[in-house]
Amino acid sequence: MSAFYKLGKPRSNGNSKSYRAGVQYTKVLTEEDIIDMMILEGSPCSKADTQAILEKYYTMINRAACNGWQVVTRNARYGFAIKGDFYSPHDEFDPKRHQIVARIQPGSDYKETVETGVNVKKLTNAKKRPDLDVYANLSVEAQDTELTPGRMACLFGHHLRFDPRDAEQGLFIVPHDDDAITAGSEQDVRVDEVVNITLRELTFIVPNHLQPGNYKLQVRAKYGKNGKSVLRSGELHDILTVA
Repeated sequence: MSAFYKLGKPRSNGNSKSYRAGVQYTKVLTEEDIIDMMILEGSPCSKADTQAILEKYYTMINRAACNGWQVVTRNARYGFAIKGDFYSPHDEFDPKRHQIVARIQPGSDYKETVETGVNVKKLTNAKKRPDLDVYANLSVEAQDTELTPGRMACLFGHHLRFDPRDAEQGLFIVPHDDDAITAGSEQDVRVDEVVNITLRELTFIVPNHLQPGNYKLQVRAKYGKNGKSVLRSGELHDILTVA
């Protein structure tokens, strides 16, 4: 497999003759995704055991930070810095003027893997469209594979912003079966209560009238200027369920 990139002008200098490469991630993996990959490849530990081990592992890293220690692992170097001005050699840390900020740098293994093991390909004629990466159910007792009617949820990705005043655009919940997605049908449910719309995040309330079944999320947005806008859609890879 390959990673992809596309070229663009630096924002800080639009008159520059040079271009810079921007990485275009094809997928965003969560910690749970990594654990699932481990299990599929034959991990000696169960998923629950792995989650418990990782929970303890990260707790120890965070505790080390609170003790004022730096942590160096194969994949990352964990540390922190202090921001703010000190006005004399006798000045001391003041939470009103100073801030402790996390600093994480790539470890030797990850750095070597990225620099020597990643194959890249250029994206040509890439058209901007919604890119849906991760869904999160904000209901405490629900899983991120579930849509909970009447409860809040978040969708993360890129180019997610749309005009909520245009009925053709928006976040849609689309029925899904084993054969095909019934996109564009009267069964598609447009989410009316989208409380936060940004390029990288949508926060919304799952419609109360959603029936039990399997669904996919789609974002539809228009691109273009001077009355020549084009409607494009993006879809979340994961199938979500209403119990």
